[in-house]
Amino acid sequence: MGKRILTENNTLVGTPLQLSDERHGKVGKVYIHTTLDNTITYGLQKKMVERIPVDKTFELTASHSPFLSQPQKLADILLQL
Repeated sequence: MGKRILTENNTLVGTPLQLSDERHGKVGKVYIHTTLDNTITYGLQKKMVERIPVDKTFELTASHSPFLSQPQKLADILLQL
């Protein structure tokens, strides 16, 4: 049986979020930068963190999927939380 290639709905990427301090502000936030990411570049990741501040950041010299390329390093970071 042949594979079907379908387009992916990209609506969510361009939809602005409406976040409140009442709900979103109560949740602790951590960001793991992936410095070799070509999907969400390191520069864009830094801008994202500037727009929505986080409590702590980490960096992995990894591409977009550190859970595949560096699972132990990612696990070590997650265990620190």
